[in-house]
Amino acid sequence: LVLFAVLTALSSVVLDVRPTQVIAQDAAPPLTIEDPLSIVVPRIRAALAQSSTRLVRLSFWGASHTAQDQYTGMLRARLQARFGDGGAGAFMPAPPAAFYERRDVSLVATSGLSGIEAVSATRPSPMGAMGMALDARGTGMARFTVLHQLRAHVRVFARAHPLQGEQTARVSVRYGATQVEREMASNVDAILELDADVTPSEAFEIRASRARLFGVSVEARNGVVVDSFGVSGARAEHAERWDDPTFQSSVRALAPDVVFLAYGTNESSGTRPVAEHARALESMIDRVRHAAPSAPCVVIGPSNYPFQRGGEW
Repeated sequence: LVLFAVLTALSSVVLDVRPTQVIAQDAAPPLTIEDPLSIVVPRIRAALAQSSTRLVRLSFWGASHTAQDQYTGMLRARLQARFGDGGAGAFMPAPPAAFYERRDVSLVATSGLSGIEAVSATRPSPMGAMGMALDARGTGMARFTVLHQLRAHVRVFARAHPLQGEQTARVSVRYGATQVEREMASNVDAILELDADVTPSEAFEIRASRARLFGVSVEARNGVVVDSFGVSGARAEHAERWDDPTFQSSVRALAPDVVFLAYGTNESSGTRPVAEHARALESMIDRVRHAAPSAPCVVIGPSNYPFQRGGEW
C-alpha cells in the first residue's frame, strides 16, 4: 500500500495533479512528498518539460519491489504516455537472479551466463550501475526483445575478465543485419553502441566471452525512460559491495536526470539500529551525488513489512 501511495503521489507531482498529497484508493493515509526548499519537484517538472527535445532519465535503485519492476513499471507506462516513449532505458539482458523482471522487456533465452548480485557478494566486485552483473567465463549468450517501437540508440556495458597468456575477451551485440563486436584487454571496460529501428518482433542477441555484462540500454533521442535497478533482498548497505569505479563510470554514462533510492523494507526485518540504516543510506546518496552531481535525489521510505505476533499479523 505504501508503494502504491508513493507511485500515485509521485505521478501526481510530476503531472501537476494534487502536487503534495494523495490518498491511494482510500487504503493508505495521505502521503506527503517532502521538498521543504522547493528544489526537487520543480527540477523534476522542468526536466519532463524538455522530454520532447531530449531524453529524460529517471533511475531507481532499491530492493525486490524495484527488481520486479512493480511500481517502476506502472510509473514508466504513465510517464511515457504523457511525456513520450523514450524506450526501455537500462536493464539486464538476462535474469541475474530470481525475482528479476521488466514489464517492457521480454527475456527470451540465455546460456553460459551466471548472475551475480550485491546481496551475495563477499567483497567489492565490479557490477556497474546496477549492483548486479552477468558473467561469461567461457562463452555466454542472451537474447531479448524490447516491447517498444522506436528509433533507438543501443549501448552494451561490459568489462573483460582478468586474462592470461593468449586469452582474449570479446563482446558482441546483434540486431537484425547490424552487428557490433569489441575485443577487450584484461580488466578493461567497454561500451558497444549501435542505432536501430526497434520493434517487439525482432530479438537482440548479446554474446560475451571471458567478460562481464553490466547491462544494456535501449533508448530514444527524446521522451522518458525509467530505469529499475533493484536487487532482491537488498539493503542500502549492500551498495558498498559493488565497487565504486565501475559504478561511477556507468552512472556517468547513463547520466540520470533524477535519482530515486527505495531502501529500508529489508532493514525492517532485522534488529539493527535505525542509525546504521541512516549511515548506509547516506553513503549511497554520497556515491550517487559524486556520479550524478546535477541530479536531484528522491528517497522513498520503506514499504509495509508484516510480522506475525500472537497468531496475528
